[in-house]
Amino acid sequence: MQDGVVVDRRDAVVPALLRVQVPDDADPGAVEAEVLRAITASPGRAMTAELTWVPLLSRTEGPCLVLTYAVVLHGAAPPGRADDLTSHAHRAVTTALRCRFGATTRAAIRPARSREQLATCYRALRGSPRPMHP
Repeated sequence: MQDGVVVDRRDAVVPALLRVQVPDDADPGAVEAEVLRAITASPGRAMTAELTWVPLLSRTEGPCLVLTYAVVLHGAAPPGRADDLTSHAHRAVTTALRCRFGATTRAAIRPARSREQLATCYRALRGSPRPMHP
């Protein structure tokens, strides 16, 4: 109970993969900072994120740099509606990156499904981007 009001808050934790396409001259550090800022400062939904760049899934395609991140989203979501977090994060990241890097910028986010994707997101959560054992 908060100030006489019952607060029904259900925290969700959603591991996901985020892929962004930005101009090839964009600094990956600036992209990462913009992504985190977009997710955590987005109006309308309180969220936090753990974010780790996955270099093996990143590449250059012509005039674009494609960066892939393992992201673990934390926020309030109704039971069974964790996709609300990913769709909100997608909108926030797309808007922020387009404002910063231009209209050709793209973003896609999807929940982690495979064992490898979940392991990558777990490493992002604990702050170690690479597997500890071969």
